[in-house]
Amino acid sequence: MKILAKISDVYIKILKIYLEVLLALMVVCIIIQVFCRFVLFSPLAWSEELTTLLQAALIFPGIAYCVKNKTHIEMTAVYERLPRNGKIIFDAIAQVVLVICGFYFIWSVKLFLGVQKQTALTMTWLRLDVFYQVLFWGALTTELYLISDFLRFIRFLFVKEAAK
Repeated sequence: MKILAKISDVYIKILKIYLEVLLALMVVCIIIQVFCRFVLFSPLAWSEELTTLLQAALIFPGIAYCVKNKTHIEMTAVYERLPRNGKIIFDAIAQVVLVICGFYFIWSVKLFLGVQKQTALTMTWLRLDVFYQVLFWGALTTELYLISDFLRFIRFLFVKEAAK
């Protein structure tokens, strides 16, 4: 089990670097676009499309990063007012819904990838079906972390030593 935790930690470090690099590329691309558009009065044709693609490549793996580090958005206004057993029931329902939605997300991304066989409009060298594999990678990684959380929750419910 410790080896899986180590692999996960290394993976998250690599994912964090990947996300930081993509964010930096987006910022540079936007700065270049703003400079060309408003200073040189000659906007670039490819920069907006590249920024949009980088955003997609940033968001989907970013979901996995947030799920792993528990930094995703939580709505706690009602949850905090529930009694302990109510919280456990709420957590159980939420865990099941998240895992089911994760499987649906993976299935939807695979369907989306099946119909995406074109190239980018302004960057004809970039095949979008290859680029969009990042969506599947992000969805799959998110689902693996959701399943891991779900199994931890099940262990918490049924194994007394885990609750200590």
